[in-house]
Amino acid sequence: MNQAEFYRGSDVGNLPYAGSMQAPMSQNLSTGLNTQAAIAQPDLYGTPDVLAGQQAATSMIQNQGLSPELRSLYQQAQGDQNPYLNSIIDTSNHIGTDADHIIQAYCFSNCT
Repeated sequence: MNQAEFYRGSDVGNLPYAGSMQAPMSQNLSTGLNTQAAIAQPDLYGTPDVLAGQQAATSMIQNQGLSPELRSLYQQAQGDQNPYLNSIIDTSNHIGTDADHIIQAYCFSNCT
């Protein structure tokens, strides 16, 4: 133990390096990083195609999954504005009424 204390006190042994521990940045690395930043900076939030995709997805979410074209068709089909649907409903109502009349006529003549 005394010998270790002697070496420590006399600065003998492995002395730590007192110089710079990091190499300076090379000019090539600096140029490369600046070029990379210049390329990435204009498209910081995505390329034009990525932004268009994000806008399309946002539109679909806001329109409950419908494109603007399908949304307008959906709005036209609401209520009494759909003549095709009204025609089918009217036809089924007539069939139901006619079937009731046929059953009543049959029962009136055969069930008494």
